[in-house]
Amino acid sequence: MRIDSQDAATKLAIKLATESIIRDLVSAVKADLGKLVLLEPDGNAFFAYAGIGWSDDTFESARIPVSDRSLAGYVVATRGAVIFENLPQSKRFRDAELLLKHGVVSSIGVAVRLNDTAVGVLSVHTRVQQTFTSEQITRVERAGEALGELLATA
Repeated sequence: MRIDSQDAATKLAIKLATESIIRDLVSAVKADLGKLVLLEPDGNAFFAYAGIGWSDDTFESARIPVSDRSLAGYVVATRGAVIFENLPQSKRFRDAELLLKHGVVSSIGVAVRLNDTAVGVLSVHTRVQQTFTSEQITRVERAGEALGELLATA
């Protein structure tokens, strides 16, 4: 996946398709926010690639460490969907400033993979505590697979 090397029209098409998938997902699972973060080329951090519902430019400039102290890092490490119902009370995710600043309480995160290699994390978030249903979790997992297929064209 080399989004950097694509021509401007292809980059824009991929970005718009990604935002459409996230927008539809946020609506379908009744979330407030959604985002796709991708691994930086050096693999040390994630950067915000696309998001829906974020209120300011802190989202676009966010860098999230690749560690099990961040939701994104933990998702990649566990290889499955990660769900939490009350972030403000969680002691696991210490690198969650972006989420806490935006009032996130509950989330689902899944790895986005290319050929079984994690390249990013798709997540949806609510500002109220929520117990997610198996249908909501499955929908997020399927959207993560669709984004992996889309990014494979990059």
